[in-house]
Amino acid sequence: GRGKGFNVEEALSANSVCDFDKAISMVSYGFDRIEDFYKKSSTRELINRLKIPMLF
Repeated sequence: GRGKGFNVEEALSANSVCDFDKAISMVSYGFDRIEDFYKKSSTRELINRLKIPMLF
């Protein structure tokens, strides 16, 4: 984790999913900004292509 820049202490004290994502998720996927991480990982543009019912 530390080699990639994870902030484990910050993740453990996260008060929201966004706080956790900033500390772990966006770093693990190589993003510098949380907004970019959310935009690239969103299914918003793909959801209308689903052909079968999905539960999220």
